[in-house]
Amino acid sequence: MHEEMSSIPEKYWQPRVVRHTAPNGTELFGIHEIYFKNHGEDVEGVTQDSLSNKFESVELLAKNLRNFINSGEEYIQCGDRNYKYYLQDVERWLEYIDASIIDYFE
Repeated sequence: MHEEMSSIPEKYWQPRVVRHTAPNGTELFGIHEIYFKNHGEDVEGVTQDSLSNKFESVELLAKNLRNFINSGEEYIQCGDRNYKYYLQDVERWLEYIDASIIDYFE
């Protein structure tokens, strides 16, 4: 038996702000890849490593990303793995900077 295409849940990802909360209550915010299911209604998973560096607020995170865009630099090395990211990567991250914040879960 075959399912109709419209009944198959769509899966996709977005770069989104994730809140990391330490046991003492301190919060840090970074960009992660978030995987969704059911046409974006449910979070299926969050990458373990942050793509960006983490900051004390979303505003500071956004400011750091905008500073890179305005710097004229070819790439930025950042995140938990210190990978290189290019202008189009960071611009995509900023497209979702104001979307709802996802709490980190393991």
